[in-house]
Amino acid sequence: MLSIDLFAGCGGLSKGLHDAGFKSIWANEFDKNAANTFRNNFKNSKISEDDIRNIDANSIRSGLGLATKELDIMIGGFPCQGFSTYGQRSTNDERNLLYLDFIRFVEEFRPKRFLIENVVGILSMHDGAIVRDICNQLELLGYQCEVKVLQAAEYGVPQLRRRVFISGFVSNFGFKWPTATNFDPTQENKSSNQNQKYITVGQAISDLPIVALKPTDAHVVLDYPTTGRISKYQKSMMRW
Repeated sequence: MLSIDLFAGCGGLSKGLHDAGFKSIWANEFDKNAANTFRNNFKNSKISEDDIRNIDANSIRSGLGLATKELDIMIGGFPCQGFSTYGQRSTNDERNLLYLDFIRFVEEFRPKRFLIENVVGILSMHDGAIVRDICNQLELLGYQCEVKVLQAAEYGVPQLRRRVFISGFVSNFGFKWPTATNFDPTQENKSSNQNQKYITVGQAISDLPIVALKPTDAHVVLDYPTTGRISKYQKSMMRW
């Protein structure tokens, strides 16, 4: 299955898709350092560092040898700074309009599915007008659009991180939201499917060496401890 990643960063979304059996064939990331990291993580994928507003989507599709409706999924997390409740949420922030370029690429490629990720603040920006516009424009292209807020800690990530996901698919390609696997130990567990508590920071990184390095020594390579108790989460991370 083939994927394209817009506003790719270092490739977090693409990593998840890769683990699920997808192959990244093209990505766009404006930040050069992030693009280099993506390039290192996905050596068989092409990546552009150009401003997405200046990229001709038709040329990219033709260059990849893809017909319309052939791409399996298009993913993207356009910049969130203008939507975040921790920022100024300025109506003049030009980054707030970059979702239009994601839609432009969807219109050109007509992928079977798409997935957008952003901060929860986008739901309240302009009283929800941006999310409504995203869904309205994509529905006009023939997609069914669903919006859901997911808490990363409920899926085994040792971090309280709520994010908005906008999923879309054409009628003959459905989509099923994942079932939570972990629950907040401070709340009543009402689901029999959630049989594990949140992963704590201690369970995630307590195996790392306790050393205080000076900023000038950040490049120093430390030996990994060979003794001590290893958590189930740490064992799962060691496969990397």
